[in-house]
Amino acid sequence: MKYETSRVTERPLNDIRDRIARAEAYLPSADEIRDEATTVARRAQTVIRRVPMPAFWTALAGGVVVALLLTRRQPRTPEDKYLREPMGRARQALTDAVSALADAARDRETAVLATARNVDLSPLRKQLHALRRKLPF
Repeated sequence: MKYETSRVTERPLNDIRDRIARAEAYLPSADEIRDEATTVARRAQTVIRRVPMPAFWTALAGGVVVALLLTRRQPRTPEDKYLREPMGRARQALTDAVSALADAARDRETAVLATARNVDLSPLRKQLHALRRKLPF
């Protein structure tokens, strides 16, 4: 039994190995790829040195396209245009108004406390003392 199961798994593995070997025969080697890339780079460098302006304009256009793709904005939806943005502006206006009111209340409190510290309460105390004497209890 053990021999049969190993034969069953071995056959697909051999099949896969054969297919890999056939595929590698079609693929170029790393040295061939490196040589081809070096040749293309040398040709491009020669063309750029002979006629630099088309290369410059091509690079500039490519940079503009990349910049436009990176900074592209999403179009505003009706929900954003008519709901979220007005609500955001209203929230900001309300926050600003409450902040201004809080600042005014704090200034008013400071002024009232400063005035209260300078008030002379002795005449009021004298009147209160006189009223206590007049009350019968």
